[in-house]
Amino acid sequence: MADFAIDRIANSAVQLVQLQPLQHQNEVANAWILGTTIIVDAVKVCLDELDMIEASMHDFIRLEYSWSTVQSSVEAAIAALRASSTSWLWIRRRPSGRSCILTAPSTT
Repeated sequence: MADFAIDRIANSAVQLVQLQPLQHQNEVANAWILGTTIIVDAVKVCLDELDMIEASMHDFIRLEYSWSTVQSSVEAAIAALRASSTSWLWIRRRPSGRSCILTAPSTT
């Protein structure tokens, strides 16, 4: 099931990149790769902490530390995604108003 979901997300990302003008496709692809990397790192930290929690269910301090680590990881990932989206790409509405496209910010 997870493999199917990953394939669908990757296919959607490829389609989104291909919908962009040629001069912006590289930036859009880089933003998607960066965002995916940030999220994967946060998920890895969470899974590692879950593995450690099972071994130390009797230790309240360790549980609190694990929760703090997971919370910090998720908050850092969200902050990184917000920072990368504002500095790399902006989301703009198409004139039709029906869908969003990603465009590189102008340098002027």
